[in-house]
Amino acid sequence: MVAEMNGYGEKTVSFAGRTLKLDKASDANDIVSTLSSNLDAVCLNLSGNTLGIEAAKPIGVALEKNRIIKRCLFNDLFTGRLKSEIAPALKHLSAGLIASGCQITELDLSDNAFGPNGVVGVTDLLASNTCCTLKVLKMNNQGLGHEGCRHLTEALEKGRNLYGKQGLLLKTFSGGRNRLENVGAKMLSKVFCDMGTLEELSLYQNGIGIHGIEGVFSLVNIIKSNLNLRVLNLSDNSLTPRGGEAVARALSSLVNLEELYLSDCILRSAGAKSLASVFEDPDTTPNLRVLNLAGNEIKASAGINLVLSLGNKSRLESLDLNANEFGRSGVRSIIQTLDSVGLLHTLPVPNDNDESREAEDGEVGGGGGDEAYLWAFDEDQGSDGEDEDDGGDEDNEANGEYDDEEYGDSTQSQYDDGDEEEEEEDYERENYGDVTQNQKENSGINFSFREAFSKLETGGCLTPQNVNTQSTKTGPFGKPALGLFSGLSPQNTDTTDAGLCRAKLWPSSGPVSLFSGFGNAGTNGKNLFSPPILSVSKTPDPIPPKKLDEDKFRQHLIEALSDPKNEIARNRLIDFLGSEECFKQPPIHPVIMLCSQTVSSESVVRLSLELSRSLPCRIYPVTGPIMQLAIGLLASVFTDMYKRTSADTSRTSYATNCLLVHLGAIKAEKDSDDWINCSPSALKTSAQYYFKLTKTLIDYFGPQLIPSVCNSLTLLLSEQRKREIQPPDRTHATTATTSTSLAASSIIAEAPDCANIRNDIITSLEKQLSSMNLRR
Repeated sequence: MVAEMNGYGEKTVSFAGRTLKLDKASDANDIVSTLSSNLDAVCLNLSGNTLGIEAAKPIGVALEKNRIIKRCLFNDLFTGRLKSEIAPALKHLSAGLIASGCQITELDLSDNAFGPNGVVGVTDLLASNTCCTLKVLKMNNQGLGHEGCRHLTEALEKGRNLYGKQGLLLKTFSGGRNRLENVGAKMLSKVFCDMGTLEELSLYQNGIGIHGIEGVFSLVNIIKSNLNLRVLNLSDNSLTPRGGEAVARALSSLVNLEELYLSDCILRSAGAKSLASVFEDPDTTPNLRVLNLAGNEIKASAGINLVLSLGNKSRLESLDLNANEFGRSGVRSIIQTLDSVGLLHTLPVPNDNDESREAEDGEVGGGGGDEAYLWAFDEDQGSDGEDEDDGGDEDNEANGEYDDEEYGDSTQSQYDDGDEEEEEEDYERENYGDVTQNQKENSGINFSFREAFSKLETGGCLTPQNVNTQSTKTGPFGKPALGLFSGLSPQNTDTTDAGLCRAKLWPSSGPVSLFSGFGNAGTNGKNLFSPPILSVSKTPDPIPPKKLDEDKFRQHLIEALSDPKNEIARNRLIDFLGSEECFKQPPIHPVIMLCSQTVSSESVVRLSLELSRSLPCRIYPVTGPIMQLAIGLLASVFTDMYKRTSADTSRTSYATNCLLVHLGAIKAEKDSDDWINCSPSALKTSAQYYFKLTKTLIDYFGPQLIPSVCNSLTLLLSEQRKREIQPPDRTHATTATTSTSLAASSIIAEAPDCANIRNDIITSLEKQLSSMNLRR
């Protein structure tokens, strides 16, 4: 019957899966009558049907009397409907629920694919009192896109504000396959970070990260703000190794995490190693039951490290590592490693049908022992001949032998075919060995120019290799005969009688011979053929410039940008760069440009200003690497050196306002971080550094500054100067905001250095605007 008790012990009105085509009002008579006779129903399930506008009207009217409905399952409800029909139909249902005064806890709208226009049909419902108790919201496969996500998040924010942000505290949100991308991820991040109550989050297959790492960082912010997460599904998004590292760090705070799905996220070996380093801690995700890392291009060595790190996860029940790049021998190594840490049971095993099918195909997988677990890696893309992309330490040669033993002897047969050729080669070597030896003996001296110059420079002598040059003949003095080059002994000593005679004839500080002056710049002796020695001072070799470790630089910079007020992260960045000149401006270093796009433009400006106050910037005001970094950060948001979009325009506006606030030209929003950091007392000690940094930016990147930036800075700094010269009547400055602005202006006026630098800035900007043929 349509009215029944569900698995939750709740009375349910269910027409699920009946493929009803509800076009006219009369088509909905059964649903209306059932609702009217079951006013105590808690759940309404209309999934698996197709609902039109006219049929939705009477259902909405009937819902007005059902005041205790809590769960509305409207998934797969508009099959074959035009998009123009969906929103009006949903509005009828929403109106009935709102009028009833019920308190919904679950709303499922998945698999309707109504796009951004359809979601408008439920925005009123989500923003109403009816959904203030909503805990579960499922919106999979709706094709929301950026616009639909905007409608959704705005409705959720309105619902939150109804009860002073104490209502609409979601525990489950599922929004997979919605083309959200980075823009949608950022919108959801704002709402979910504000809630902080999520326990299940599913955002699979949304293209997040395809257009940059910024979207992944939005996901990381959601994770960090919702510490009670039990289920996290980010599969089929472009996390990349960098994003994998960021997600891994965020996991350390999720004590209650039970299920983690990161399949098809392009984590690669580096991302897998980042996860392994986090999982090694027994206190990290101790309750983990399910882990899916399939399809991430992970190599064998990284996979083994990952498995070893999971040895302390005693509650792990399911592990999916299929469709990676382990290779056949790597798969067996991982299976053995799982067995060694007691996690072999976590791999999926085939059922009887799968085993029989594999047996018919002639594949391994139905046997006993480890063979049964090979089925869990049937889509592995690896090859045993591949090298590790991250410099893994696997022995490829050993793996190859292992594969031959386990998977067949085709390679061995190739070796057998070549045995006769090897025997023939051995026979040839035996027959021609004597001839070769004779050729070597009669070939004379193996002369080498490199050896010759080396011998001459070290005072040695040119001799055949493996030839003993010591003469055995007796000379006229009863000692071994001495030849023309006898003074060129390897030890640079000559104690023979002939040597004593030569020492008297040609005295020198070292051994004397025909070529003893060659190649020894430190010898001053004159010999028979020794060339003149010029006393030319040797120029020392230039010290090679310090090479910047871009990976570490990127890591430290992103950490500092994520929280510009974090003194520990900022000092770590400063210590890394040191006092060496690591990079010059312009142009902007690529790492700076890349990292600045991953955070808000205000964060970029704030970090730059914080760096300008550091001690290294005071010691090395222009050439120091810290000041160069600070300038580069500002230039990344204020210059037009790179192709910009409409989104970049808004980023530039926010950045300009942030800079002007710190320069005391405009007021900050009340109770904001800048409101505190840019108070008159704070500006008294910091303004001079901010003005110097701004002046240096203009000196470096004046022609590349965006015209709107020049206009804003020139106009508002000029207005600031006017306020100092002709301050307004104090009687009109009654508000705290105005008083604060005036106090900031007075601080600038009392600091001659700041005022002078500001005047230089205004002059430079006016010249720049004139060159652009723009009027202020």
